[in-house]
This record gives sequence, C-alpha cells and structure tokens, in this order.
Amino acid sequence: MTDSLRIYERLKAAEFTEPQAKAIAQEIGDSAESGKKHQENALAAVVNNDIFKAVIERLDQTLKQIEQRLEKLPDRSEIDAKISKAESRLLRWMFGFWVAQLAATVGIIFAAFKLWR
Repeated sequence: MTDSLRIYERLKAAEFTEPQAKAIAQEIGDSAESGKKHQENALAAVVNNDIFKAVIERLDQTLKQIEQRLEKLPDRSEIDAKISKAESRLLRWMFGFWVAQLAATVGIIFAAFKLWR
C-alpha cells in the first residue's frame, strides 16, 4: 500500500491528473500483489512437486549410505596401533642402515690408514 501511495505522489508531481495518477498507482499495486501471489503459488508447486520429493529421497538415501560407510571405518585406536607398528619397523630398519653405514665408514678409514703406511 505504501508503494502505491508513493507512486501516486510521484505521478501527481509529474503533473498527471488525480484520476490518472490513482488509476496508474492502483494498477501497479494490483500487479505487484498478483506477482506475489504467483510467486507463492509457484513455490508451493515446487515444494509439492514429485521431482523435488524424489531429490529429497535420493539425498536421504545417499546420507544413509555415507553414514553406513563411516560406521565401517576402523576406530582411531586401530589406526594409531597400525601407525605405531609401522613406525617401530621403520625405526629398526633405519638403525640397521646407520650401523651398516658406520661400519662401512670405519672400514674405509682403517683401509686408508693401512694403505698409507
């Protein structure tokens, strides 16, 4: 209603006659009301649409599948145990290579001293 009054006042300021300004403002207000009703009806049609319902059902199914997959994942404690086991094996291999590298270096140094004398 306020918009219609504002339109009416603008038309009067633009030197339209009072009946012309009232008629134009009323027509614009009615078409705005009609547009709002049409939007509400369109929204209701979309919400009640079978396609919309099918999409919602599909999303629900997908969400349930994701939840089932998450339940099948191992617990954090299992993952931590596997990582800990892998770390210990890696540390043993690293220590073995360090010992071998140290032995090779010491052997090369002794061989160099013996050849030098």
